[in-house]
Amino acid sequence: MASIIFLDSPVCSGFSYARDPKGCDVGDYSSSLQVQRFLNKWFTDHPQYLSNPSTLEEIHTRER
Repeated sequence: MASIIFLDSPVCSGFSYARDPKGCDVGDYSSSLQVQRFLNKWFTDHPQYLSNPSTLEEIHTRER
């Protein structure tokens, strides 16, 4: 079985959005906290995937 989570990060890049425009004003630290919060909530809602091996990959496509 293969499972992949594609996560747009930071918020407001790619297809992601924020309800409040202030949510788009993020730096490296706050962006990493958002990812951590998302993964914690996702695995809480989907505990059957906790036992699967996992790795984090990062792809930069945004030019600064």
